[in-house]
This record gives sequence, C-alpha cells and structure tokens, in this order.
Amino acid sequence: MLSYAMNNIEIAHQISPEVGLHYEQGRANSRLLSEHSLTYFRSLASVICHFLDNRLTLTMKLDDKIYAIETPRLLKKPDIYRLRALQLNGNKGVHPEAYPDADFLSLASESEKAARRFKTFRNNGVESK
Repeated sequence: MLSYAMNNIEIAHQISPEVGLHYEQGRANSRLLSEHSLTYFRSLASVICHFLDNRLTLTMKLDDKIYAIETPRLLKKPDIYRLRALQLNGNKGVHPEAYPDADFLSLASESEKAARRFKTFRNNGVESK
C-alpha cells in the first residue's frame, strides 16, 4: 500500500468537492488575479457554513450564515475569525473600487492562510501538513 502526505488541495477535495473547488481556485488565482481569488475564498466561507449546517439557504447573506453557525457554537472562535476574514477580504475583492489603497496580493495571501487553518476540518479525520 502506497502512502503519501496529501497536499492542501487534495485535503480540501477530500472534505468535499465544493470545498476543494473553491480552495483550489482561490489558491490558483491568488498571485495573478488576487482580487478574483478573494471572491473564491469568500465563496469558500459560504461553502464551509453549508458544510456545517445544511439547513442554511443559498439566498442567505454570508454574514447571517456565519452568525447561524456561531450561535450554536458549531465552530470555535478562531475558525469564526477565519470565516470573517474570508468574508471581509472577499468583500474587498468584489468591490475593489471602494478600496483603492488595498494590497490585494497580501489580502489573497492572508485569505489562503486562513483557509488552510480551519481546525474543524482537520479534526474530522483530515490532517493538514
């Protein structure tokens, strides 16, 4: 039996195809299209909320989804802060004209790091490197 350490993208796909897609696209675009990348990471925050509570609807605002999983404590505070970071950085990526001084490359890097650090998924039997 061949055993190897999975990379972050493989881990994300193992969690769910949607999580994998959003993480992979966000990561792939982070250097060249950092504003675009931020929207994928923001979408990842939404997918994570749905992963944790499938009663959430697609029409709900991301802020309401995060609150809905924060209230029954489906995530610990550090992961809630990571969701909020993905949300806020993603908002800047969606409306770059409102943030003329934003360093989108740094925001994309910050979002990628936040996405990799979700302890909830690592504790569900999937360990990150």
